[in-house]
Amino acid sequence: MYSYNDLTSSLQDIKTCLQPSLIEGAGVGVFALRFIKQDEVLYDKKYWNCFKNYQVHWKDVRKLVEPKIEKYIERMCMYVPETESYILDVPLNMLYTEYYINHSHTPNLFWDRKTHEFFAIQDIEEGEELTSYYRPDERDWEFNED
Repeated sequence: MYSYNDLTSSLQDIKTCLQPSLIEGAGVGVFALRFIKQDEVLYDKKYWNCFKNYQVHWKDVRKLVEPKIEKYIERMCMYVPETESYILDVPLNMLYTEYYINHSHTPNLFWDRKTHEFFAIQDIEEGEELTSYYRPDERDWEFNED
């Protein structure tokens, strides 16, 4: 649970907001609310202390939700093959703005797959859209009904 000091401290760390993306067909995008320096971490994990990472076994996911929602969970959560589980780092009905960062072949952010942190790989001006490079297996966002 957040303390009052955690909440007020987090207000000073707001760096981004959601707006219509400038990327054709992307829908929503994430934009800088202030200047972001190269190598700056965008989303400080210290504010996520009210929700710990949970692993949910794929069989439990399949039992709980219909196939379309299961497909959404597959796309939004990291899968750990060793435990056959999805990692939920946030309740999926409360996604942070970082989940809306769009793909680009010329990104201004780097996502560290070990720490799950986004770093600015160059200076980012206020109002600039934030983008990251998605691996090819992460770019198929069409929900095909099987």
